[in-house]
This record gives sequence, structure tokens and C-alpha cells, in this order.
Amino acid sequence: MAALAGGGIGAVLTFYAGLKTFSASCTDAQYAVMNFYRAEVRKLILAVVLFAVAVRLFADVFAPVLVTFALTLPVYWFALLWDSSDG
Repeated sequence: MAALAGGGIGAVLTFYAGLKTFSASCTDAQYAVMNFYRAEVRKLILAVVLFAVAVRLFADVFAPVLVTFALTLPVYWFALLWDSSDG
């Protein structure tokens, strides 16, 4: 359960930031950048809250939470390298 929580935290944070970043359509570049920064700040606050809950629930087995959260990060990095035209 602790490992699932760590992976879930990574997925929820990414989904939340993407949703907030791309939910508002705009033509002004400055507004788009500010929207992105707001989404990232909210994502960091949400991360603190979710990790605080995870610490309370999984204090004795917190390593799997951190490991699976850390493993979600390279997945997103490699997804950026994936070219859909490769098949």
C-alpha cells in the first residue's frame, strides 16, 4: 500500500498540474506563463499535503513511498522523448 501511495502521489500531482495548466485557453503568452507558474506552485503545495498524509499513514514504511514517487519522475522525462511518429 505504501508503494501504491507513492506512485499515486506522483500521478495525482502530474495530472493536477496538467489540468490546471491547460484548462484555460489564452492567446496572451504572459498569461499562459503565469498560469503555468500558478499550477506549479499549487502542485508543490499539494505535494506537501499529500506527503504529510503519507507520513502519517506510512511512518514505519515510508521508504516505498519515496522510491515509487521517485520512479514516477523518470517515466515523465522519458515520455517527453517519445515521438509519436516512431510507431
